Amino acid sequence: MLQAEHKNGAYGMVDETKRPFEEALAKAWHNGILKPGTIIAVEGGEGAGKGEATASLLSLLEHAGLPAELLREPGGCRSSERIRELILEDPSLVPQAEMLLFAASRAQLISEKIQPAINAGEVVILDRYVWSSVVYQGIVGGVGIDQVIEINRFACGGLWPDISFFLDIEPRKGLERIWSDKSRETNRIDEKDIGFHEQVREGYLSLVERGDMIRIDADRDRSYILSDIVTSIVKHR
Repeated sequence: MLQAEHKNGAYGMVDETKRPFEEALAKAWHNGILKPGTIIAVEGGEGAGKGEATASLLSLLEHAGLPAELLREPGGCRSSERIRELILEDPSLVPQAEMLLFAASRAQLISEKIQPAINAGEVVILDRYVWSSVVYQGIVGGVGIDQVIEINRFACGGLWPDISFFLDIEPRKGLERIWSDKSRETNRIDEKDIGFHEQVREGYLSLVERGDMIRIDADRDRSYILSDIVTSIVKHR
């Protein structure tokens, strides 16, 4: 495993600390392990640190001289951002409607952003993707895993992530992060009861058991989380 110097719990590492990560990613690129058009999805419950992890991974790839783009879900383009607002603000939505809205947002994002980035040979980092729908609507919402996957294979045109990470943290700790961060806007998903968030975690863990995702312990110093992500990427086949 790549080793990261402990830096007070922040991804803001000094250049000497980042260099091994950047060199490992560059080597994986030149050896054909990390390929142009690779899709990396980072998933997790609320407060798991997906935004920080994906932004840090993007920074490492860029400093390694590799073409990369970071996009979030739902959102990432004008139409998808409008769908995001509806999903996060309307508590009357049933799981089936949520699932279809997410799929619509995803289809638009693929057309406008993801596919062009793949065509340009970039590494695409996604802050949430298909597995969020599988867990939140398919498992927790009761729509069904197979139904969600079938709809999303159509919406995504078969464009599935090459490697998917689940940032795992106890739901109570993740929610504590959210409520203690006064700069973060909360939404109706954050405000659901703890039982909902525990079901989300169990749903993701079931996908880890199936081999669909790689579990990353997110209840640690952030530099160690990044180390595990980079190590998994450079070993991925």
